[in-house]
Amino acid sequence: YETYEDVTSLPSRASRHNKSEKEKKERKPIFSIRKSKKSKKEDLLEEDIYEEPLDEEETYNDFEIGLEDDQENYEINDELDIKEDAEKEKKPKVSFIEKLKNRPKKPKRKRRAKIVKKDRISIDIGSKFIKIVEGMYDGRAVSIKNLATIPTPKDSYLEGDITDMEAIESAIGTVLNRSGMASKEVIYTMESKSIISREVEFPSVVDKDIKQMMEYQVEEYFPVNLDEYVMQSKVVEEIDTEEKTQSKLSVSILPKTMCEEYLELTKSLSLKPIALDMNDNSIYKLLSESFIATGNEDYLEDKTIAILDIGYNVTNIIIMEKGVFRFSRLIEIGGRDISRNIEQSLDIPEDEIERIKVNIGSIIGDEENIETEIASEQLNSIRKVIQDSISELCLEAERIFRYHTGRSSSNPVDEIYIYGATSRMIDIDKYIEDTLNIPTYKIDTLENVRLVKKHRGAEIMPYANAIGAIMRM
Repeated sequence: YETYEDVTSLPSRASRHNKSEKEKKERKPIFSIRKSKKSKKEDLLEEDIYEEPLDEEETYNDFEIGLEDDQENYEINDELDIKEDAEKEKKPKVSFIEKLKNRPKKPKRKRRAKIVKKDRISIDIGSKFIKIVEGMYDGRAVSIKNLATIPTPKDSYLEGDITDMEAIESAIGTVLNRSGMASKEVIYTMESKSIISREVEFPSVVDKDIKQMMEYQVEEYFPVNLDEYVMQSKVVEEIDTEEKTQSKLSVSILPKTMCEEYLELTKSLSLKPIALDMNDNSIYKLLSESFIATGNEDYLEDKTIAILDIGYNVTNIIIMEKGVFRFSRLIEIGGRDISRNIEQSLDIPEDEIERIKVNIGSIIGDEENIETEIASEQLNSIRKVIQDSISELCLEAERIFRYHTGRSSSNPVDEIYIYGATSRMIDIDKYIEDTLNIPTYKIDTLENVRLVKKHRGAEIMPYANAIGAIMRM
């Protein structure tokens, strides 16, 4: 999945070019998580994984780490072979990690991002709504052609798992047909507590070394059976020292069963899968580019900010330190909890609660002469319940902020940015700021997102995760 770069060594340049035309035709791309060489004549995917007639376990391994290198055959003289074996016996065995530590520092090479300038569909399946966008990223901004939101079918989706494939496929397929979204390539973005993420530090590495290192130390970071997971990673920071460079990696693992579900959904929709992204990575890309678009890149690099995606079931908290993604955490507090607390405390029917939350005005009561059908006494009671629910959210957020400060004491959280369905309540940003004593801002617009004429004026923040997932580089 796209959030973290592939952890396997790519096939050698020679082995890729030596494949016969017949072999190339037989190998069919099924899901994109790896970088591939682009041909001048063909518009290949930016990242490919290939399907082979393997057994079930091997096919999952292909999805996780890509194709294995073809073994090259060499004719070695027996005499030389004996000499090499003798030399190996004399030399003490050195672990892979030790070899990396003793490796001399190499100059860094800046890799240029590859931009695929074509329209794609991006789908964000949530517990309450499914958000779908169609658009293209040109390296500077995202141009959106179509937007659509539909309710998530009941009991069809739970924390990243598609539990009713037929219902989800029918709902998405219907809106794609009615909205006229013609693109055939699809990207998904998701969040789930089943995803396990860790930040690890190794001697300076290249992509081909990551898997080997993780094999040595994987149990220390992920005490699970990795045969059941897809593992991806990316370098988030290079730390220069006098002698060598250390690499900080963000490594995540995702259950293979989830990957299989999204592949099945894609097939049923007759679409071509490109990537499976994570919401925290999507919004990180989108906001980082938005700061750059407004000329505030230096400002971002001087701050530690927290981004709160306050959804229906959960709130996703993302920490960015000096422009670098650090970590994210899901807390099980969202709009659903506010609605439940109102229903239980004030005995208000469930079908009226959402209307009340929209029409209540300021949750801190700063508005005067507000026009509402709600009686003044009941209005104050509802506000109190909402404030108490947001206070619980702030308490959990503060705990995560303390965890970050414990790891990086010189970089406390300077600012908070909020978005998501629940963040639309009036003055929720002011209440969070007063509670945590940290400047808090509601994200209403993004400078690096353009809408076609028919959608101009539309509220784009509910689609933020799906828009960010389009920003494939």
